[in-house]
Amino acid sequence: MARLKGWNSPADGGGRGEEGQAEVEFVLTILLFLATILAFVELTWYWWGHLTVAVALHDGVATVGRTGSVDAGVEEMRRLVYAALDERRADSVMAHTVFQVNEVQRMASGRVDAPWVPLLFPLPESLRPFVRASSTQRLEGFYPGQPPYWPWE
Repeated sequence: MARLKGWNSPADGGGRGEEGQAEVEFVLTILLFLATILAFVELTWYWWGHLTVAVALHDGVATVGRTGSVDAGVEEMRRLVYAALDERRADSVMAHTVFQVNEVQRMASGRVDAPWVPLLFPLPESLRPFVRASSTQRLEGFYPGQPPYWPWE
């Protein structure tokens, strides 16, 4: 009976021997390792973007609270977001940002509810994570100053 190189005889259980098993295990391990590293990079980028947007929104709303101008707050947020994120993600965030001034309650607020644009793994729209943040600040002139008398005087 002629034997093919690398094949065991049916009496030995048949099939291939252990030649090449190390190479296959190495390739599978490397692929799993690379997928883990890429997923870590993607999640880190999402975390960085979310944190950046939250801080930029807070600073923008604080600017609205100090100045009373929504345009100044939007410009402050735009400056911070475009400095930290690439243009595609920054455009997505700014398109889903809302600033409001409530004169009755004398407060400024802002909200972001933007779909995140993935870095490495393209995801369908229904599976994309969202960047959500909100901030509220009192307008600077909220407290009129010292009362006309102190209760303990």
